[in-house]
Amino acid sequence: DFYDVICGMSEYKGELFETDDFIRRTEFYKNMESECEPCHLFDKRTDAEIRDIITRFAWDMSGIYGNNIVIIRTDLKDKYISLDNKLENITDEPHLERKRELIAMCENIFIQQTDCAVIDISKHFYSSDKFKFGGVHIAHYENEFYREAGVFLSHILSSGKQRKFTKADENYISMRDLRLER
Repeated sequence: DFYDVICGMSEYKGELFETDDFIRRTEFYKNMESECEPCHLFDKRTDAEIRDIITRFAWDMSGIYGNNIVIIRTDLKDKYISLDNKLENITDEPHLERKRELIAMCENIFIQQTDCAVIDISKHFYSSDKFKFGGVHIAHYENEFYREAGVFLSHILSSGKQRKFTKADENYISMRDLRLER
């Protein structure tokens, strides 16, 4: 997926690198932190520059892996399912619309430039407070998303005939929606 293009970054001597919590805790980062400027990719690069970078990345990946590439599309969420099974708003995410636009742009370019398989089901799921590795986040989905994406990935790897998946389990979606308190 292209989630990393929207993560927090640091600019160091004109170059950008992702700085998540782990990186910020390292001695390596602490030693250079005073020379780093926190930012996002979209703060420091134009859309044209990003398009060029992603196009070259897609060509490189195609050259290495051919059509043995799978992309799982990312749909950033503004709502989540709470532990009480209520649909709540995610309220602390700055630049959400810009991040959505950037991920969509990068994914579309990558898909157009490669012969990759596409799993595009995240749009059917909410974020969930039950996510085991970090709780609610704009790109953490319900457990069922990961189960279904795994099934589709296994199908791609075993047969390779179907290359695009866009439908989620309608029974799951219906039952989930019935349980939700809105």
